[in-house]
Amino acid sequence: MMSLTTGRPVLACFDGSAQSEHGLQAATDLLGPADVIVLAVWQSVATRLAEGGSFGAVAVAEHEALDQAEEAAARAAAARGAERAQAAGRRATPRAEEARETTWLTILQVADEVDAALIVTGSRGRGALKSALLGSVSREVLAHSRRPVLIVPPGPEED
Repeated sequence: MMSLTTGRPVLACFDGSAQSEHGLQAATDLLGPADVIVLAVWQSVATRLAEGGSFGAVAVAEHEALDQAEEAAARAAAARGAERAQAAGRRATPRAEEARETTWLTILQVADEVDAALIVTGSRGRGALKSALLGSVSREVLAHSRRPVLIVPPGPEED
């Protein structure tokens, strides 16, 4: 077991997917007694449309309802992740954050804000072609981070 003795928290990215569950489990199994901040990042409809290159119109009422649902889902995912980390004996804090630009940039901004000792993220397990075409949050976090990053590959049941 590795042990982080920096007194700084581990930032665990968590969206409730099997890959993020596997990443969180690896972090709690491997990293000893470090505190964990479980981060779920969400995007507004407008940000998603802009990121995808679409400028389609969405009714304001629908937009607000969808954004509220996204934020609520992120808060619930972060809470579930924190409960899992707490069940593994870690002091864990849930956090949901809106990505005003990209998800990976939001992760790095939160990591800087909390002075994370390590960023942990699961891997989607996409093949090279799909990853190149679709992009990858974990790849971008790794490429742009100034702090250590642990990318946990999919577990055997996720292959």
